[in-house]
Amino acid sequence: MASLDDNADKSPQKGLSSDVRLSRWIGLALLLVVLLGHSTLGDGLSPPWRRLWFDTLQVTAPRERPADPPAVIVAVDEGSIRAFGQWPWPRDHIAVLIDRLQDAGVRAIGVDILFSEPDRLSPLSLARWFESADRQLANRLEEFGDTDAALAEAIRRSQVILPIAGIGADFPASRNNIGLDPPVLLEGFASRPPLVEFADGLRATPRLQQAAASQAAIAFDGLPDGVVRRVPAVQWIADRPTLILGAETLRVAEQAFFGTVKPAELGLTVDLETLSFPVERDGSFWLRFGRFEENDPRYLPAAKVINGEIGADVLKGKIALLAVTGFGTVDSQTTPLAQEVWGIEAHLQMIEQIVTEDFLRRPAELFVIETVLLGMIGILLIQVVPRAPPATSLAVAMGLSCGLVAVSFIAFRFGWLFDASGPLLGSAVTWAGLLGSSLVERDRERLIERSEREAEMRARELLLAAAAAMQRSVLPLPEFEREGQVRLAAHLTPSFDVGGDLYDHFLLDEKRLFLLVGDVSGKGIAACQFMGISKRLWKIVAQRMENNIAEIQTTANSEIAADNSEMMFVTGIAAILDLETGKLSYSSAGHDQPLLLREGEPPRQLEEQTGPPAGLMTGLPYPVGDSHLDPGDKLVLFSDGVTEALDREREAYGLDRLMHCLKGLPADAAPEQIIEKIRSDIAAFVGPAEQSDDLTLMVVERPV
Repeated sequence: MASLDDNADKSPQKGLSSDVRLSRWIGLALLLVVLLGHSTLGDGLSPPWRRLWFDTLQVTAPRERPADPPAVIVAVDEGSIRAFGQWPWPRDHIAVLIDRLQDAGVRAIGVDILFSEPDRLSPLSLARWFESADRQLANRLEEFGDTDAALAEAIRRSQVILPIAGIGADFPASRNNIGLDPPVLLEGFASRPPLVEFADGLRATPRLQQAAASQAAIAFDGLPDGVVRRVPAVQWIADRPTLILGAETLRVAEQAFFGTVKPAELGLTVDLETLSFPVERDGSFWLRFGRFEENDPRYLPAAKVINGEIGADVLKGKIALLAVTGFGTVDSQTTPLAQEVWGIEAHLQMIEQIVTEDFLRRPAELFVIETVLLGMIGILLIQVVPRAPPATSLAVAMGLSCGLVAVSFIAFRFGWLFDASGPLLGSAVTWAGLLGSSLVERDRERLIERSEREAEMRARELLLAAAAAMQRSVLPLPEFEREGQVRLAAHLTPSFDVGGDLYDHFLLDEKRLFLLVGDVSGKGIAACQFMGISKRLWKIVAQRMENNIAEIQTTANSEIAADNSEMMFVTGIAAILDLETGKLSYSSAGHDQPLLLREGEPPRQLEEQTGPPAGLMTGLPYPVGDSHLDPGDKLVLFSDGVTEALDREREAYGLDRLMHCLKGLPADAAPEQIIEKIRSDIAAFVGPAEQSDDLTLMVVERPV
């Protein structure tokens, strides 16, 4: 009996050990995959969860800005433009502004305005225009002198730093490179440091360069999501190391002879003699933002400086950063604090950080520590989770997660960007895999009964996921822009996981843009598949018969109708826009006509030019309508999911509501803003009712 009892006791233990070993092998495999993915992504800002985590740290503990700021922004704002006329001002206006700042005792003036061409408003320029028509008038104009010379003299009298905008080798504009070396030294490097690099830079005119105290870089684009988290403090421009505007202006203000870049233990150091600051090995400087407040006292209107309303009592001993912030300025940036600021704000905040020594660091060594921590936590979970009850496993995982979060926040307080999101996500994947495999082993008998139903559900989900992926893959990017010619935004929201709406846009050649919005009969996977086929056929036909919109519609209809045994059909509005002249040719296959938005006029629907839906009958003609988009005009194309959106009372949104929504838009509303306004208006109308149909919008604008 004792022998039988021993065997009975050992059998369950042996089975449990087998389950534990299997779960641990699964956990180890997951951990290796997670470590490989983590290492492959590297320490940059590509992973969106890392960007979100860093932004959360900044939102939770924004930098306290000094009550007596070392620098201010002198802004050519809306009030200044109203006072002195539209931008650009004549250069003698800028000269007066610089003289006023110099007289007020500023230490240095960093200029975020490119003067890469001579002043077109200079009397000398005007004199050349009138020389052949009225020599006497030209002589009188020449007596007023040269505004560029006045600006150069003002710059020479002051400590002015002019900007250099980094550009690629194929940039067509004049570079004005006269060979002035920026005062930056590289010291202690065995090889060329891997800084952000530009083939050349847009500079001020040679006369202004020669008068300036220095020049500095202003480019810091190329961010993954448009949020400014760091700036290239030191960058290569035309093979010369160049400091960014904030740092270079501070160097001039501190009267440092050089800015010296040297290797350090965890990156690089930029030495300004009296001040120094750390940067990463690629020369980037992490910005720790303080909050930007409305009516910020750091922003001073240029008009008040010129008029003498703001003088030495405010400006003496400050660093002045000169920028244009008036209406129409495109140099706006988004901060991690979810605030939109002018680009010059990044330079101001950088100066404040350097002066107050409030830095953020993220050297490569920190990423190595994060990777090691991820591995250690994974190994700990592999040891604990397979043997522990689910509640205990959850408690261990939550404790480790809270520890990681606490370490990250404490490190941030001390100026280190420790990424807890990577170890958190990796540990969560490992923990979930371990727990899942343990539960599967323990509940095998119960799960067998449900396996067929779950398999069917998984198959359906995979099918829907594949269909959704296919739908996303066939659609072009929702935004398109050719500077000065066209700007476009599109949006598609299916009523189910997948839908039958479609849109497309592509260039037929360098001057013509093809537009398409369509709606397949039915919903779900079948409609999604038919949508993909129809869109592809339409594009092939359009690229082949690019000269005639009527032929495109007729041939596309025939191609879609071929082998259409299910008798599905698709409505569609197709158009060709001439990007140079604004001429618009359009034709509808049973689809709603687009709406034209023109400043000073109510929205109106284009004249109806409609043939049959595509895919049902062949050989029928498709009439063509002609219209024209003037600069500033916008064209709104939409599917019937917009006008037929239903509220809880089954009332349709309708065309009138759509036109009323568009009527209230400002003239400068961007295509993305128009789409968002329409979606918000539909959502407010529909309320809690479910979406009744696929919703597709496309807005095309000819810029002013």
